[in-house]
Amino acid sequence: MSLKDKTISLLSENNNLTDAELTELIYQDKNQHQKTNKACRDLADKNILKRNPSSGGIKNFLLAADSDSKPIYDIAKSKSSIPLKETYNRENELKERFNAFINKITGKQDNYYAKLSFNDFLDLKLTFQNINSIITYKTTLNFIDWLCSRFNFSEGDKNFLIKTIKEIHPNSSGYDIKIENPKKIIAEVKANNPVTNNRFGSAQNNALIKDIDALLFGKGELKEKGTQDYFKFLVLLSFEEKTEKAIRQLINNYKKRSWHSLKPINDDNVEIYLENSKLTKEKLYIVLI
Repeated sequence: MSLKDKTISLLSENNNLTDAELTELIYQDKNQHQKTNKACRDLADKNILKRNPSSGGIKNFLLAADSDSKPIYDIAKSKSSIPLKETYNRENELKERFNAFINKITGKQDNYYAKLSFNDFLDLKLTFQNINSIITYKTTLNFIDWLCSRFNFSEGDKNFLIKTIKEIHPNSSGYDIKIENPKKIIAEVKANNPVTNNRFGSAQNNALIKDIDALLFGKGELKEKGTQDYFKFLVLLSFEEKTEKAIRQLINNYKKRSWHSLKPINDDNVEIYLENSKLTKEKLYIVLI
């Protein structure tokens, strides 16, 4: 695309740009100002655009071709030797993606982007920061169903566990689940989504290894007492095959750490739970929900 074509294309999107603004958009280099200036003057000589002095520099405007105010841009584009490409508009893309998402949730087609103020978007951002906590909470409730099924807990026990979960603050320092009756159970619940190549990211990996340590060796009130009397679970939200591959890599990374010589572990005391797994207190089970 020639410089003149680019100039016309940009003015078709914003018909009020100075030479300096056009230079920045085209070249991202203010030293190319003379090239833009010459292109604009040539287009002005051909009555394709008009140049008006202003306090911020000379403004360029595409001219109308006739009394119906048809933009000369249409004529210039048809005469151009190189077809003009439609200029990317960042706001249009953001608007379309936002509206598509909100329309899907509400079931109603509307331009929500246009209805929301800047402060409304700030409120949305703060609200969406809680999304991970919501997902983790719902995963925890699903794990309670799983526990009750595996251990044949009564409906009364299940309701008590759900009540207990609802009373735990998401930022509390203890285990996500700690049960004393009818069985001793501790669990950490995470909603981690493997980031790349079916692996957990570095920060995710480190946090999960920390959780495994806490389940195997104790933390808080169980730091001294230990966790040998508890069934131990690391609960992860399943993203199907990529989560399983990421977990196997996580287990390998955990077993290879040299400082575990201070905290000996058996090669088989961390495993992914399978339907036929026999639950024992000697192992930590990674459960996919």
